[in-house]
Amino acid sequence: MFRHLLAESWRHFKKRLWLKLLICVGLAAGMTFVLSGVRALAGIAQSAEVMEAVTGGLPFGLFLLVAFTPVLAPVTEEIVFRHVLFYKFKERKALCALTCVGSAFLFGAIHYNNFGGNLLLTVPYMVIACIYNLLYLFTKNIWTSTMTHLIFNFAQSVIPALMIPLIVLFNAGA
Repeated sequence: MFRHLLAESWRHFKKRLWLKLLICVGLAAGMTFVLSGVRALAGIAQSAEVMEAVTGGLPFGLFLLVAFTPVLAPVTEEIVFRHVLFYKFKERKALCALTCVGSAFLFGAIHYNNFGGNLLLTVPYMVIACIYNLLYLFTKNIWTSTMTHLIFNFAQSVIPALMIPLIVLFNAGA
């Protein structure tokens, strides 16, 4: 359904691909700081408490498999939340602002169950969704927000999941 959008955007994105991917890595790192900052401002627990709530005591192999799921979601989420619910309204300023906030709220809301039904824990993701919206708006390329989202999700899910055995080994030796 959005094959043309993705193909056309990819033709432009792949020009100077390594530079654009490096920029997306930097943006994803910035998103990590935004996430931590919004959590701190909202008084939301950090790292260990959140990790315990997220893993729910799953065996490591299953947790690692589940950790890869967020890496698969960005293409669909970017098309739905960035393109369909936001970018299509870019020409009308007031509507663009409204859809920026509305799509960000909906983006956070779909992550509601990821945090045990705690809406407050989705607020940082609503802020990040607004940033993804602005990335798409200013670059006019869906792949910038998609790659940034993918790298961010990878850094937030897969890398911590891979670190669990190292943490366990380190704690066992202490």
